Amino acid sequence: GWFGWYGFNCGSTLGLGGPLSNAAAKIGVATTVSASTSGTTTILLNFMLDRKFDPATVCNGILAGLVSITGACATVLPHTAFIIAIIGAHVYYFSSKFLLAMKIDDVVDASPVHLFCGIWGILAAPIFCHPDTFVDSYPSVRATNNETGYGLFYDVHKGGKLLAANTVLLLAVLGYVTAIAGPMFYALKKMRLLRILNIHENKGLDKVAHGGVAYENPNSVNPASSGSTNSPPAAPAPATNKNNNIEHL
Repeated sequence: GWFGWYGFNCGSTLGLGGPLSNAAAKIGVATTVSASTSGTTTILLNFMLDRKFDPATVCNGILAGLVSITGACATVLPHTAFIIAIIGAHVYYFSSKFLLAMKIDDVVDASPVHLFCGIWGILAAPIFCHPDTFVDSYPSVRATNNETGYGLFYDVHKGGKLLAANTVLLLAVLGYVTAIAGPMFYALKKMRLLRILNIHENKGLDKVAHGGVAYENPNSVNPASSGSTNSPPAAPAPATNKNNNIEHL
C-alpha cells in the first residue's frame, strides 16, 4: 500500500517536465514523511496507552498518515507533512477507540483510516497550504487567480476562504453519501441482511465463509466447540498401571 501511494500521489502530477518535476519530488517527500511519522506515532500511542505492539494497528497508522497527506501532498512543505501525520495518527487511534466504545463493528478500522483521517486531510490542505509549493503544482491556477494557494498559517484571509471552500466540499460529500447509503443500510437492517447469524459470528466468519482462521481471538468461543481444525489435540488420559490397561483392552 505504501509503495503504491507514490504512484497515486506523485503520479497525479501527470507529467515530469518543468515545475511538475519539483512538484513530484516534494509530493514524494511529503508522502514518505507522513507515512513514516504516522506509523511511528501510532506505535508510541499503542504502547503507551495499550501496553502492547499490535502489527495491525501499526499498519493502519501508516495508512492513516498516507490518507491524511493525500489531499495536501502537492501544496505543503515537508515539515508540515510531519505535523499533519502526527495529528492524523491521533485521529486514527482515538476514532478507532470511539467506534469500539459505541459498539460499532469495523474489524479492519476502515472508517478510522479512510473516513476520519480523510476528513482531517481535507481540512489540513487549506490550513497548511504553502504558496510557493502551490505554484509548483498549479502554475496555471495562480496565473489567473492570486487569491488562492495560501493556507491559513500564511494568510488568514485567503486561507480562510480556502478552508471554507473545503468545508463546503466536506459537508457536500458527507451529505451525499448519507443520503445514498443511509436508506440502503436501513433497508438491509429491516430485512435482517445487515448482520450475519449469531452462531456464525461466534465461530468466526473466516472459519464459516472461508474455511480457515486468520488469527485466534481470545474473546471468541472455544475453538474446539466450534469445530475448528486449528485447535490443539486433546491431552492424553493419565497413565494407569499396566494391569489396568490390559483389563481395559
